[in-house]
Amino acid sequence: MLSIGPRKSVQVTKTNRTITVGDNSYLSVRGDGTNPRVILTRGRENGHLLLIECSLGLPFTMVDNVPVHRTELSATRTMKGADELLLVWSGLRWVQVSFSKNH
Repeated sequence: MLSIGPRKSVQVTKTNRTITVGDNSYLSVRGDGTNPRVILTRGRENGHLLLIECSLGLPFTMVDNVPVHRTELSATRTMKGADELLLVWSGLRWVQVSFSKNH
């Protein structure tokens, strides 16, 4: 059985835009009004799933940029409303599995 959770709330800012993933699999993220460009730390192991949910607060951006942001996305995404992004850790980068635009 696959489960994701529990949910952890995180705020990102223009000066503090790195999210320490650790062993988390469900992050509820909110920006600070500056639309920060998020950087994710490494995953725990290959196959680590990470669900990022916009917390209905201020937007933030997930950037398609492996060298800096460790993310390989189909496009750079401004997360707002109730948007959700599902990623999997490949051992080198977070790869997009799905994106739901829910605003």
